[in-house]
Amino acid sequence: MQCGLRAAPPDAEGVLFTLVDHPAVSRNTIAALLDPAPGALLRVPRYRGRRGHPIWFARELVADFLALPESGAARDVVRRYGGRTAFLDLDDPGIVADIDDPAAYRDLAGATP
Repeated sequence: MQCGLRAAPPDAEGVLFTLVDHPAVSRNTIAALLDPAPGALLRVPRYRGRRGHPIWFARELVADFLALPESGAARDVVRRYGGRTAFLDLDDPGIVADIDDPAAYRDLAGATP
C-alpha cells in the first residue's frame, strides 16, 4: 500500500484503495465512493451493516498511512478518523465478498469443482 501511495499524483484529491481479493465490487459502488461527501476524510461502503472494500480516503491522510510501521495496519488509520468517515450503505454484496481460496473463487464464478 505504501509503495502505491508514494506513486500517487500530488494533485490527486484522494485515493481509492482496492483489494485484489474483492473482485466483485460493482461499478455503482466505485461511483458512489468517488462522489464527494462533504467533511468526510474517508468513505467506507457497507452492505447490510457490514463494512467492506474498497475505501476512499482524502489526500491529507496519505501521510498517516505512510507513517504506519511495518507491523501496522491500514485499519488503524481508518479507526483514528472514525468521526470523519462517511459510511455508504449500498446494495452490493461484492463489498464484503472476500475471495481468499479456490472454493470462494469457484462460488464467485459459479463453477463447480
